[in-house]
Amino acid sequence: MFPTVKKVSHSITIPVSNAVEINDAKEDQIISIAYDKSVALIRINCPGLDGDDWVIEVFTALKECSTAFDMVSIQPHQVSFTVKSGLVDTVYDSLEKLEFHPESVADCVRLSVRGSCGQPLLSTITAVAETLAQFNIPILRLAESYGLIEVLIEAEYISEARKALAKRFNVYIHC
Repeated sequence: MFPTVKKVSHSITIPVSNAVEINDAKEDQIISIAYDKSVALIRINCPGLDGDDWVIEVFTALKECSTAFDMVSIQPHQVSFTVKSGLVDTVYDSLEKLEFHPESVADCVRLSVRGSCGQPLLSTITAVAETLAQFNIPILRLAESYGLIEVLIEAEYISEARKALAKRFNVYIHC
């Protein structure tokens, strides 16, 4: 049975992009910077199979072993994602059965920079990248989504990153 579609009595106007004020020159209002430890970055290179069915096999295997994952990147010849560090062996065992040979960066930290009002942090994402680059801290992942920036770095850099970002944004870092 197909769901019924109710017609509306009036048309809905979606605002055009220039109707939303976004000022990327104005400094963002940062309300917190926090981090969580024990995250692992898993990378799987294309096993030489035809097509992209192998990508589906990877995520099906993760589902079957009840593994939650995050920060996904799907490239033409590589899939990568993060999991809690305690799940690395489970992921490896699950993917080895499929003859996929993952690599991992096991000791990572996810930094979260949160702004106010749920607005895109356009100038802040640039400031985060610049600040970490100034201290030669490699960024494994960097994402922004309406008021939240997530940065994945290796755990060895957390102390330096905390200090640099706290100074840059003049905020207290929550542990």
